[in-house]
Amino acid sequence: MMFTQLSLGIFLLGIIIVPMVFAETYTVVNVEMSYIRGCEEITNGCFDPYLVTVRIGDTVIWENADSQGHNVASGDEGAGSDVGAIFDSDFIDPGESFSYTFDAVGTYDYFCMIHPWMKGTVIVETASGTEINTQAAADAEAKAAADAEAKAAADAASGCGPGTILIDGVCELAPTQQPIQQTSQGCGPGTVMVNEVCELDKTSESTSMSIEPLYIIIVVVVIGGVIGAVIAAKRGSKSSGHIQEESVPRKHVKTLETKKTHYLCQNCGTSLKFGARFCGQCGQSVNS
Repeated sequence: MMFTQLSLGIFLLGIIIVPMVFAETYTVVNVEMSYIRGCEEITNGCFDPYLVTVRIGDTVIWENADSQGHNVASGDEGAGSDVGAIFDSDFIDPGESFSYTFDAVGTYDYFCMIHPWMKGTVIVETASGTEINTQAAADAEAKAAADAEAKAAADAASGCGPGTILIDGVCELAPTQQPIQQTSQGCGPGTVMVNEVCELDKTSESTSMSIEPLYIIIVVVVIGGVIGAVIAAKRGSKSSGHIQEESVPRKHVKTLETKKTHYLCQNCGTSLKFGARFCGQCGQSVNS
């Protein structure tokens, strides 16, 4: 009986000690600049590696090699109260790390509560297992791919701001949704359907071309009329000036002629008519 109990105790002690002796440590590093969306779309995700397969008793160390603080918590952003129920690192400063030793078989999803697009998975196998659980790994990879696809669909639907859409992982301005006026044939204004191809309407083009020369002719006629009126006005002003200049000499000549028909008395200076012989004022004889 004692031998049986001793054997059982040694066996149980071996179960506890052997995993500790052969336990291994795995390191997971944050991808650089993983605090910015987009790292979830690359092959290894935001954690390198994003999928780790360990055995019971193995330890995983998460190192923050990024320039911003991060967090590691079991579960995912939709787990509610179960987030961090198995392990939660709290805040990990740049250059710091967090470790956790797994003691139960299972698949453990985890994420960064500060940057929820950062996700990873740890698969824990039995201590005696010598082969990787390929089915669990495949399931984890399929789940990661499904999460990435769902995330991309969510971003395409509502991840960008109003008036923008997601194109190749980048939010860009959405094209204006203005209705395009179309004819009954399906072509836009100013075009017609020719052999199932929309082409410019030559009829409207020729009409517009015929109207343009008419506007040009009207403008030329108006400008020519204005210039002609200005020139005529200038010529009229010059003609009136010549008439005034000619009228002045004629008056002057008439005045001289009038003066030549009178004489002055040499004695008293009285004006005498032409042909008078005596001054009516002083009686002086006038020599003609």
